[in-house]
Amino acid sequence: MNSEKDYTDDFSLRSIISLLTLVVFIGILIWLSFNVHIPKPAVLKEMIQGYGWAG
Repeated sequence: MNSEKDYTDDFSLRSIISLLTLVVFIGILIWLSFNVHIPKPAVLKEMIQGYGWAG
């Protein structure tokens, strides 16, 4: 007698979008870990101190 849809599907649109978002986010993190090179702490310290009062 209930006219509402049953939203317990394993492949609902919301779960697919959530999964794709998670996969893209993890992919971006992996890409960043291999392609972004952070300078050594001493170099970072010099850069920050180079900003003057803002650093």
